[in-house]
Amino acid sequence: MDSPTLSSLLVVGASPVVAVAPLRPLSVRLDIGREPSWKSGSLPSPNVNDRSTPESDDLSVAASKRSLRRVAKANRDSLAIDHERVRAAVRRFLDGRVTGWVVTFDPLPGEPDLGPLFTDDPPRLLALTRTPSVGYELSIHDGRGPREHHSFGYEQPTDEAPIVPIGDIGAVLVPGLAFDRFGGRLGFGAGYYDRFLARLPTEVARIGVSDGFIVDRVPTGPLDVAMTHLATEAGVVQLPLGR
Repeated sequence: MDSPTLSSLLVVGASPVVAVAPLRPLSVRLDIGREPSWKSGSLPSPNVNDRSTPESDDLSVAASKRSLRRVAKANRDSLAIDHERVRAAVRRFLDGRVTGWVVTFDPLPGEPDLGPLFTDDPPRLLALTRTPSVGYELSIHDGRGPREHHSFGYEQPTDEAPIVPIGDIGAVLVPGLAFDRFGGRLGFGAGYYDRFLARLPTEVARIGVSDGFIVDRVPTGPLDVAMTHLATEAGVVQLPLGR
């Protein structure tokens, strides 16, 4: 059976330059027939090339990001995520490939819900990020520790939850508003994740977890960090595609 195309996965494309650009399916193929393995040294090094902050992007890139962000947020209401299929794809990838802690996230509305990974048997080493009250540097904590509600709308570990050392992390499941086949990711604009991802060793898998909104090209600046993999309902593929 043929591998599914991006256009068959609730995936749409949008011009990153203007917010009102017509949406169109991409023709790139996701080779889901074989989920790629990876090992230390085989992953693209992090392009410290996608930190979405006004001070790091030139005016044209910042404007393009704002435009695409508006399109992505508007499309979230029309994207129906099969959360269980996304979780199944992530589980298949993690099992036997990733050692160490896996950093996941508590979803905002419209994001894939990976929470049930905490009930897997045998238990996984799952961590969550904590957003600081001052500054932009995320800390990483045991996801089974105490939590609190953040004003942004998600649950996060309290500062009493055990810290997970950066060197013990094997993979990061990264939320985003939009992704592309080259590893580009569009976040909400504060740059928390890009600062965190830039601190990781190059062998750590950086897995963008998509809600289905994948575009031709995400506008990126010099401090944005590229994803090494992309998770959708159909599976997890290694990036970049079509190179």
